[in-house]
Amino acid sequence: MLRSRMVSGALLVLTAVLASCTNLKVTNPNVLDARSAIPDAATAEAVVGGAFNTWFDAANGYWGAGMLLSTTAFQYSTPYCQASHYSWLPRRPVDDEASGYGGWVTYPWYTLYEALTSVAEGLLAVESRPELESELGEAGTQRIMAFGRFVQGLSHGTLALLYDRGVVLNEEVAHDETGQREMLSYDDLMATALSELEEAAALAQGKSWEIPADWTTVPVSADQLARLAHSFAARFRAAVARTPEERAAVDWGAVIADVDEGIQEPWIMDMDPTQGWSLSALEYGTRVAWSEQAYFVVGMADQSGNYQRWLSIPVVDRVPNPDADGDGVEDPILIITPDTRFPQGTTLAEQEANPGSMFAIPDGLQGQVGGQDRAWNIEDIWQQAPRGTWRWSYYWDLAGEAYNNSVDRNWPEVSLAEMRLLRAEGMLRRGDAAGAAELVNISRTAAGLSPTDGSGTNQECVPKLPDGTCGNLMEMLKWEKRLETRFKGLLGAPWYFDGRGWGDLYFGTFLQLPVPCSELKIGPGIDCYTFGAGGESSAPRSVYMWPYES
Repeated sequence: MLRSRMVSGALLVLTAVLASCTNLKVTNPNVLDARSAIPDAATAEAVVGGAFNTWFDAANGYWGAGMLLSTTAFQYSTPYCQASHYSWLPRRPVDDEASGYGGWVTYPWYTLYEALTSVAEGLLAVESRPELESELGEAGTQRIMAFGRFVQGLSHGTLALLYDRGVVLNEEVAHDETGQREMLSYDDLMATALSELEEAAALAQGKSWEIPADWTTVPVSADQLARLAHSFAARFRAAVARTPEERAAVDWGAVIADVDEGIQEPWIMDMDPTQGWSLSALEYGTRVAWSEQAYFVVGMADQSGNYQRWLSIPVVDRVPNPDADGDGVEDPILIITPDTRFPQGTTLAEQEANPGSMFAIPDGLQGQVGGQDRAWNIEDIWQQAPRGTWRWSYYWDLAGEAYNNSVDRNWPEVSLAEMRLLRAEGMLRRGDAAGAAELVNISRTAAGLSPTDGSGTNQECVPKLPDGTCGNLMEMLKWEKRLETRFKGLLGAPWYFDGRGWGDLYFGTFLQLPVPCSELKIGPGIDCYTFGAGGESSAPRSVYMWPYES
């Protein structure tokens, strides 16, 4: 059941403004309340500090959009719940009410505005009440302002990544007694987010204070906060693009500059689902008997022709073990590849015995069914055939094994691989192919593949595209980015955000989410709208031209 939204009165007033898509004048009765509801500096810090967890929940919690975005981009596949509904082939439109799966569309919207409301209330109290600023002291005031701007940037930026439009909500809105606001497009909303992240970095740079662990699960120094702000800015600049044209038009010089000013080591958070720190895309996307890898993307590692054989079968008939020659014997679709991130060998038995560093065949793994311990067999995850046997494969992602078994709950929200490959993409798009190749080779050669160069040499033909050609340098960069960043950051769904900008999403996939219908109904005469399924804001046929795609 969807938890109560706990949206403040100020946000409820703003939602009426959002519904209009125009400038409206309303009276905001909460202006003074926001100042008086916070009795002391400690409460102001708790309100602003706690807003990061609210943002994190909107981005990564169970009701966030991460699972449905991951499956639409083939980062993982499952026949269950909202993930199967929104990843159906052919694609369905976003329908946040009639579908019965609306919570995953509406929840991020309301929860992100909940985070923004908390920050606005906390910062407004500090700005408008000198006694709180005095109580905080200079360092404390700098800290709450920098962290508040950081969370504002994350929240406005995440709204811009997800939705086609939104409204800025900050302490200036709370000061404005008319409540006059204008609905902004996603690119203008992102511009606001980038400005806030830039201000957060400037406020934190060179300071000696520290963000406490109970705000972000781990202590964060002021300099580290500044670097995180730059890394998130680099991520957002690229990921906001809806099309290949928009991705190409990204200010890649600014991306590279933010990467260079960003993190120098992975930012690893200390996850504890019992305390509200849950990575649902990772948890469900790598859970044995829940998830597997559809062949659409990972199949490009294959060198045997099995991937092309799978693609040649009509979508409705695709299975991982077709009878290829009509002799009544199943012929497994195995990914046979020199890429050591995948199981090695040419037979099912060999691959079961030789898992890759990232993917494995889960036969023999221990799990539970009905509370009873037993070994999993691959057939355990070949379920719900009417929802698409194309979802089925022999492969399972190992990324969340330690997380799901509570062995190690630490997980990078921002990784060095992401920053390295963002920089590589920027270099390639700015004409430095040789420099981009050097960065691509760091993980490529670690996976047993030969290095590439500025001309796009692809000795092992990994990735091998659906048409049988070997991927060029850009495709090798995309391959490394997908494998090295899966489930890390960007709502745990980087394949979706990168994929829409690269033109990789399957035909008809929604390119963004609409403002929730429940929000629009607040304003008179505002019709609900949707995206995807070949209508407005739908992905065209992918650059891979998958057979039977449309």
